[in-house]
Amino acid sequence: DIEAAKVVGIVVDPGHESQAMVRAPNGQTFVVRVGTVVGKNEGEVVEITLQGIRVLEKFLDFMNRETRKETSLKSHPTAGR
Repeated sequence: DIEAAKVVGIVVDPGHESQAMVRAPNGQTFVVRVGTVVGKNEGEVVEITLQGIRVLEKFLDFMNRETRKETSLKSHPTAGR
């Protein structure tokens, strides 16, 4: 689940692509950028800021309708200070 992942670090460079390091529940770490696909529902990273990352998941519900779920993973509370 996306909610179980932790943001370890974020690099925001104006004019360049922002990146975030995320630790999965199994302990593996990954570097993600906007557009990276993550999680069991193949969510897409849609935004990276100093406050954290936003992931948009699209999946079919029990009635076969497309459902969207947005999850925000916050970075450390003192990030950006």
